[in-house]
Amino acid sequence: MSEHRKPNCHRGRSHPIFDGEWIPLVRLYENKRGPETTIESASMNLEHASKELQNNYNIVMTAVTQDGCSLQYASKELQNNYDIVMEAVTQEGWSLCHASEELKNNCNIVMTAVNRNEWSLQFASEELKNNYVIGMIGTTRNKYYSSSDDESYLHCMGKELKNNYDIVMIAVETHGYSLEDASEKLQNNYVIVMVAVTRCGCSLEYAGKELQNNYDIVMAAVTQDGYSLEYASEELRNNYNIVMSAVPDDGHLLQYASEELRNNYNIVMVAVINDARSLQYASEELQNDYKILYKATQNIHWSKLQLPKNLQKFKNYKGWLKGHCGNDHKLYFNDYDMFISYQ
Repeated sequence: MSEHRKPNCHRGRSHPIFDGEWIPLVRLYENKRGPETTIESASMNLEHASKELQNNYNIVMTAVTQDGCSLQYASKELQNNYDIVMEAVTQEGWSLCHASEELKNNCNIVMTAVNRNEWSLQFASEELKNNYVIGMIGTTRNKYYSSSDDESYLHCMGKELKNNYDIVMIAVETHGYSLEDASEKLQNNYVIVMVAVTRCGCSLEYAGKELQNNYDIVMAAVTQDGYSLEYASEELRNNYNIVMSAVPDDGHLLQYASEELRNNYNIVMVAVINDARSLQYASEELQNDYKILYKATQNIHWSKLQLPKNLQKFKNYKGWLKGHCGNDHKLYFNDYDMFISYQ
């Protein structure tokens, strides 16, 4: 028996609907209007249909009713048919990408598509990407149906809507990183940026320079995500409270602190407690501080620390430790031996 066999057709008849191989799941029937097709695996079957049947209104309508994405296999003529395309986008908003350019500029069709799947807006005409009503529908849907992994919905919109306060506000409330796609004007809007960094601290990267130097904005950002310290202004990276709020997230954030604060005992201590490897970003003076070094040894069991270069010249580490710790040196010997063993 051959691998592909003709299906058992209605009344035992066969009909050469498809070019090439027969595709299962197709059954034929006749009515007063002549042979027609019920397509059970719509998209797959319409793909393999003949050009003539891909241009058959009834067959294509049946296909898109069951699977809107079948529109991609319809003829150019039917991809420009209002009823066909409306049915397709009603079933699956993404099918808008296969509509004709004319229908991608049809307000009713685009609105239906966006109501079904907000991301279909990216396939609309430039004119409708700037339509406030359609944009608001999509943005509102995205607020309630998006996941944390989704990209910025503003990316789908035109320039006018990226500069619309209401739409951008909803977008950054949903995903703070949507600030990246907002207009330059709104990237400099205090309220918009505050909402964005409260939702996603690292969206501070896309804030205007003035707001990257705003204490309240930057504090909100580093509180939400310490890594946003990288995008703060040079002035605020020299602010004790800002940096102290960031380094508990990851000791390596010490590298973004100012030179002055990399020489601050409290900040460096917090950093090495979090990650001993952050000692490399401390000032030379604090890389030689025995209390900070001891805290680093307590974390060495999960991180391989490289000794500061100016300490590598010492051959008698216990002698060095005794000289720096005085009568307390014995408390540090065991941990420091372990510290040295990782080098």
